[in-house]
Amino acid sequence: MRKTLPVIFALILVVLIVMGAAGRSLGRVSSDTPEGAVKNFFADVKAKNYDEAFAMVAPESGIDKWAFIRDVAGNNGSLKTVSALDKADVKVLNTAGDRAKVRAQIEWSTAVGAQKEERDLDVVKQGGAWRVVWPKPVE
Repeated sequence: MRKTLPVIFALILVVLIVMGAAGRSLGRVSSDTPEGAVKNFFADVKAKNYDEAFAMVAPESGIDKWAFIRDVAGNNGSLKTVSALDKADVKVLNTAGDRAKVRAQIEWSTAVGAQKEERDLDVVKQGGAWRVVWPKPVE
């Protein structure tokens, strides 16, 4: 009994680690479509993986990394600094070749309740990958 208990705990630990690793990949969808790319983009924002999310921003956006992070994570004590992305529902409005228009219905969880916003995003296919054209924030 003394030797089997550590073995059982080790097996449980291994199973939990495998489930955690699988769970991360299960939340992602294929980025082969504009919808999938935008869903993965917002999954990275939700997980606060801002480097990975920014890697999906098209260069034509003309936004630098820190301006992007301030826009999605908040700055100067804005409500977004103490909020979290709850969900983002994505719908493709139109597709024409290597360009698409996608509507994102975004819901943020905040201390004062849900905050909803809607963004129409351009998505472009560059180098075989769909990328989000993130608009520069208005200063």
